[in-house]
Amino acid sequence: MRLSQLVKSAAVLDMVGDVDPDITGLFYDSRKVQPGGLFFALKGVASDGYAFIEVAVKAGAAAVVIEDDRTPAGVAWVRVADGRLAMSLMAAAFYGNPASGLPVVGITGTNGKTTTTFLLESIFEKGGLPAAVLGTVNYRFGDLSIPAPNTTPESVDLQQTLRKLVDAGAKGIVMEVSSHALQQRRIDGCSFDVGVFTNLTRDHLDYHLDMESYLQSKTRLFSELLVPDEKKPERHAVINTDDEYGRRIARRQHALW
Repeated sequence: MRLSQLVKSAAVLDMVGDVDPDITGLFYDSRKVQPGGLFFALKGVASDGYAFIEVAVKAGAAAVVIEDDRTPAGVAWVRVADGRLAMSLMAAAFYGNPASGLPVVGITGTNGKTTTTFLLESIFEKGGLPAAVLGTVNYRFGDLSIPAPNTTPESVDLQQTLRKLVDAGAKGIVMEVSSHALQQRRIDGCSFDVGVFTNLTRDHLDYHLDMESYLQSKTRLFSELLVPDEKKPERHAVINTDDEYGRRIARRQHALW
């Protein structure tokens, strides 16, 4: 896919380059860049991807995506306000929006996500829509099973995996959605039909620091990613209101909808 085509899927602030390269792959790790790749110089918790642009270019990167005012030399570059959001949307476009025409259910919460995916997988099967499942155990459909290094993979890996599962025949997607994935916008390239909230208990506070921040990350699935649009005008939230945090999410959803 040409770079000019790819960037149409994201909000681009600026774009500089003498050529319009054909992008052969998307990369967020400079050590894995291959010739013709698009490298996303993301700002991480411990490091700044900008520092690895030179490594990516030497490995053959055809262009880079940056987030700030620093401009790399000797390579085409695209500036965006949010690198992770841009990567998520571009990844979906690069892999042909694999889940756009399928029913997609995302399950978030501290406990019960995996059990819920198994239950939903069975319901989909009984309804004549064999579904792929992505979660803590693995990413799977039929005889195809892909190891799961993360509950919800990084957006590039997620869209590539969805492409494989859909090409294998999946007619629906059931996905565990972690708080990390929500905060880091890994799933923003997915088009959800249903969001499920199980519960919220103390966990991952080394990352989120407090329960309020943890809750806010979970809430994104409902407040931002379940907003009806032209492609999917009907979307639904299934929220466990036996949980105090579930009641808070439900009240917010009621106010939004």
